[in-house]
Amino acid sequence: MRIPDSIFKKRLKNTSEKMQSLNLQSLIVYSTGSMLGHASSTHGYIRYQCGWDGRNLPSVFILTPEREPILLVPMRSAQLFAKETLWFNDIRVVPQVKTGQETATIINSLISKAQQIGYIGFNEIPAPIYKTLLEGTGAAEWIEANKIIDEQRIVKDEIKIVFHQRAAEICDVMLKTLTRKIRKGKKAYQLQADLEYAAKYQG
Repeated sequence: MRIPDSIFKKRLKNTSEKMQSLNLQSLIVYSTGSMLGHASSTHGYIRYQCGWDGRNLPSVFILTPEREPILLVPMRSAQLFAKETLWFNDIRVVPQVKTGQETATIINSLISKAQQIGYIGFNEIPAPIYKTLLEGTGAAEWIEANKIIDEQRIVKDEIKIVFHQRAAEICDVMLKTLTRKIRKGKKAYQLQADLEYAAKYQG
């Protein structure tokens, strides 16, 4: 199942309007990817906005009203994959050690000094990157902006409802698989493998 680009563009438009109402000149989202499972929550913020998930790689998403989004990824392979799956073109390869510096440079080129910048991902962004961002943007005021996306995600549109319904169907398949396989005396890691296979086979 794939969410149409038109849905993502509508979400970005809503986010931009909310940013303008809060006087935020730009929004920075730092994500660690979904491979960390429940240990990470930031990947959902980027995924909701444009459909990107770095999986085992960190990413930075930069949104400025009236401009095309910018995505920073640490590897060439991630850039190529993003260009194949996303509709916008400004996807840049930036080594992790230079992420803070490059993000600050981009922000300084997009907005004037002493402006307000929204950010998401404070709990997961590495301290050196965050420190570089603060130092590199001078008088800009950084404001935590999770609520901008949280408020949108609370209300489920039609396509999100379809996704939730499909997820429930997959969970049913997994539970049926568990009740069937557990009777065979399998070990816990074998049951886990069976459940993962059942879920992935269902999509």
